[in-house]
Amino acid sequence: MGSFEGKIQRIFRSSRAFLAFLAFLLSAQFICLLIADIAKDRAKQVIQYKRQWVSGAQIKGVKGKDLVFFFGGSEITSGVIPEIFDEGNRGATYSYNLALPASPLAPHYFLLRDYLQRNEPPRYIIMLLTPGRFDTHYFSVCSIQGAGLYEVLVYAFLRNDPDIVLNYLLPSK
Repeated sequence: MGSFEGKIQRIFRSSRAFLAFLAFLLSAQFICLLIADIAKDRAKQVIQYKRQWVSGAQIKGVKGKDLVFFFGGSEITSGVIPEIFDEGNRGATYSYNLALPASPLAPHYFLLRDYLQRNEPPRYIIMLLTPGRFDTHYFSVCSIQGAGLYEVLVYAFLRNDPDIVLNYLLPSK
């Protein structure tokens, strides 16, 4: 009977150690997530905020005005000011700059798809494509900001790059 009690005590001690280790790992992951969010560069922040606009249904048209979306890379992100565009069209348009820096076409597709699941399509989409100028490493880290798991799995499969999933699950990388 004494050896059985000893086994139970050892299991209890080892399970406490395991639980303590698990709590440490979860705490460390939480801290890494916080640090990763604080340390994001501007491109990652812009991508995440724009995805939140779309998923949070904050993008709306204005009655009597044509809804216009701008898509593209950094040139559009920093070069198009929707208010000035709308003013130049004498108020006939209401536009959003949804360009995603450091992103090829695929993230824009998913952004538009998410928007169209909840809303009527925009009247116009203006897109600047710059083929062949995307750093694939930066894509696997930057373009997945705010993406859903399905989108990330599609990227990983199409690019044959499991690091995309790793960067999604452990964003502190």
